[in-house]
Amino acid sequence: MARVSLISFGEVLDDWVPTPVGFDRRAGGAPLNMAAEARTFGLQVSIMTCLGEDEASQRMRRVIIDQGLETDLVFTDSEAVLAHTEVQVDPNTGERQFIFFKDKASFAAMRTTMLKPEMFNRSGFFHCGTVCLINDDVIACQRRAVELARRAGMVVTFDPNFRPTLFEPGVQEALAKDFLALADIAKLSEEEVGSIVPGGDVETLLKEYPNLTFLLLTKGSEGMELYLRNGSRLTTPGVKPRRVADAVGCGDVSFGAFIGRLGAQGLSDTFSLRRATEAQLKSALACSAVAGALQVERKGGLPVPNLGEIRELAKARKVELGM
Repeated sequence: MARVSLISFGEVLDDWVPTPVGFDRRAGGAPLNMAAEARTFGLQVSIMTCLGEDEASQRMRRVIIDQGLETDLVFTDSEAVLAHTEVQVDPNTGERQFIFFKDKASFAAMRTTMLKPEMFNRSGFFHCGTVCLINDDVIACQRRAVELARRAGMVVTFDPNFRPTLFEPGVQEALAKDFLALADIAKLSEEEVGSIVPGGDVETLLKEYPNLTFLLLTKGSEGMELYLRNGSRLTTPGVKPRRVADAVGCGDVSFGAFIGRLGAQGLSDTFSLRRATEAQLKSALACSAVAGALQVERKGGLPVPNLGEIRELAKARKVELGM
């Protein structure tokens, strides 16, 4: 049986995480964090992005390889450079804000001419978000990639990852609505639901986007809810971390674990997803909750939690992973 694949489209970044004496430069970007966690569950993962020829881009390419991710879909633009962010972390809660430095950002050099239909001839998932969508060319490129992925029978997963400091008011919300309409599985926070539908009502959102097979709603320390296409809902409580470092990459890792566990159970096409058992979905939810808690314990996005760490914390917190 061929390994389940995942293509993760979008930005890879230098995250500058604060330390007592300055900044620690770490590889980041939601698509990379999510992809690295899905990889720990055995998926064959390719990053679809663009890098420059600068030193930071070359370092990022090595990071991608070191994480066990494929670089067959990493393009190069000699005039671009790796974008970076400065991460500001609340010392009391671990919550973070991002300041983006995106002049000549390599991820924004993505063009539709880079894409070929044969790149998507693989079984599994195509993942995307909105942070990379900072110009019309990369928006068109992501839209074309989603089109080719759907045509090839891939499951489209979507996480908008709202970043208020990156877009003018209303722009990212409009992009989220456009791509949510093309997704099979989406992850949203309660705040993001409120930005997409009036009043933040999940049932209203599901009616407006009936194409969704699953909606994963994250509720911070309160856990997660999984809304199914058939109208039912599953919940999982939050898992308490042993310590709090920061929340960088927490949502990305949670979603990566959820999709990774689905794929590891052979749930990698719309037919099988719609026939998934409650036990299979609860297993994916449990892995997602534990992985998210582990991510809170560490600084920055990478390295992400591995299966051994997930099993260890699950045992300590008496969480049944179903694997």
